[in-house]
Amino acid sequence: MNTRPSNSEQQGKQHAMRRAALAATAVLASGGAMSLALGVGVAAAAPAPPPRLVSGNVANCAQAGLAGSVILEGVGDASNAAGSGDVSDDGLFLDVTINAGFTATGVAVKGGPNTNVYDGPFVGPTSIEGMRAPNNEGGQQPTISHWLVCGQPTVPTGAPRTGGGGSQGLNMLGAGALAVAAGGAVTLLVLRRRRALG
Repeated sequence: MNTRPSNSEQQGKQHAMRRAALAATAVLASGGAMSLALGVGVAAAAPAPPPRLVSGNVANCAQAGLAGSVILEGVGDASNAAGSGDVSDDGLFLDVTINAGFTATGVAVKGGPNTNVYDGPFVGPTSIEGMRAPNNEGGQQPTISHWLVCGQPTVPTGAPRTGGGGSQGLNMLGAGALAVAAGGAVTLLVLRRRRALG
């Protein structure tokens, strides 16, 4: 009795293996693309956490009860290497973006007699949206008079501090390249298997 598979069965197996290889390559390549996107600093937006009320004016991180030093501040829109802040046209709300390579310990938003502090950490790249000053004594929301972000450069896990904080992006690019290379290896393995069967 002949147990050798027919040509049509062999072709069916080869077709199934080819589809599996293409699917695996697509998944791994998409993972590499995601890593590459993260490596160039795509910020994920998130609503602001509940604030902590601090009485009076806040002019520095110690007064806000935050660790680190001021890495970004403004009376309106502002930006620098650490990120950017955007105050709404009506002056009531603040959105802050923290760039890759920086970690914010918190954001202080002053308006009226008191200050709202939004505690982190917020690890860049990320955006915190919809922050505001606390209501005044009359229960009204005041416009933002000034704001500040406390924090420091991010030190990648297991890496020495270099001051630039840029090795995180390089690590992500490396991960993307490995994922794409792994997808290519799967394809080559299947093609070699096809030749052996044929």
